[in-house]
Amino acid sequence: MPTQPIPRTRRRLSETEIRAWEAFLRAYATTTHVLERESETRGGLPLGEHFLLVQVARGPETGTRPTDLAAQSLLTKSGITRALDRLEDDGLVARHVCPSDKRGSLVVLTPKGRHLLRRAAPGHIRAIAKHFAEPLTPSELAVVTAAMERIIASG
Repeated sequence: MPTQPIPRTRRRLSETEIRAWEAFLRAYATTTHVLERESETRGGLPLGEHFLLVQVARGPETGTRPTDLAAQSLLTKSGITRALDRLEDDGLVARHVCPSDKRGSLVVLTPKGRHLLRRAAPGHIRAIAKHFAEPLTPSELAVVTAAMERIIASG
């Protein structure tokens, strides 16, 4: 069966699309820099590791697979491995052999990790509220959420 070349169409971004993309990047960078800076001044974890601990805490009590954490997190698979190594070295998470698949592992919070999250939560929540939620109206938050979820689903 002969193959047919796939036509290459030149897709250009409209000014509106460019402005939206650049605004998204600037908002992401601004928000993450501010949250990182505030976390550092409180002696907290880097944003990616904090987010990872939150995902572990939200997971089943039996633990969460590292591959599931990679899918939910802001880190790559290798980044997850390095972050989990650091968090385990700090005594914040523990890894156990998965009972249903001895080749895999499950990640759980340790009491120390749970305590750290509880201690960090108020400041972290205040920073998210101040630098992300409060500048937006409830209807804008709904639109942003729906739009970002649609973008995530397309990936």
